[in-house]
Amino acid sequence: MIKEHLTNFAFQQPKRVFLLMLVAVIVFGAMMPKIIIDTDPENMLPSDQEDRLFHEEVKHKFGINDLIVVGMVNDGPQGIYNTHSLGVLHKLSNEILKIEGIVPQDVLSLATVDNISQDGPGTIRFQWMMNQPPTSDAAAGEIRSAVENLPFLNNTIVSPDGIATAIYIPILHKDQSYRIVAEVEEIIDSLDSDDRFYITGLPVAEDTFGVEMFMQMATSAPVAGLLVFLLMWYFFRS
Repeated sequence: MIKEHLTNFAFQQPKRVFLLMLVAVIVFGAMMPKIIIDTDPENMLPSDQEDRLFHEEVKHKFGINDLIVVGMVNDGPQGIYNTHSLGVLHKLSNEILKIEGIVPQDVLSLATVDNISQDGPGTIRFQWMMNQPPTSDAAAGEIRSAVENLPFLNNTIVSPDGIATAIYIPILHKDQSYRIVAEVEEIIDSLDSDDRFYITGLPVAEDTFGVEMFMQMATSAPVAGLLVFLLMWYFFRS
């Protein structure tokens, strides 16, 4: 009975129906700025969920941040241990330290880590691994020897074959990773280098998915709406 009355009202008062629909669209549209879009998979769990709380506790206790990793690859005979590649790596590392939203004191690369060596009986010496980029192949070879003698750098920051190296970039908030990656890419594009670069990391995948998804929806949703309109116009034009 109610359904029949609504149907009759819609046919008998079409202008009022369209006016009511317009008012509803305006009211709900006004609420859109208040919508909060959250693409963080962690928030699929309640904030008081036991595993999530333990995960946050461990990160806080050990000072662990989400990481963006920049990989640099050189397939030449010396790998990344040549003066040009190490100079590029040094410049890239220093520019990354200027990016807002990272934890600069925890950035790991050949330009930021220590070279730990023995300086006599009972004495350990700490010095920068690459405070300045090397100017000769001999100096680059010394860096290679130093890295290969340090197990926590060899096969961590640099691959065992010396072809690839990485920069580990801890970030304060993973929802800023898309912006940070964009800034890193701008820095890489400005470098005069034939090396190959790769960017990865869990926050990159999560944040990039969220941003790119809505960018594509902004294009595909209107196109889909237009297609539906054209199909309805074609089938019901009479």
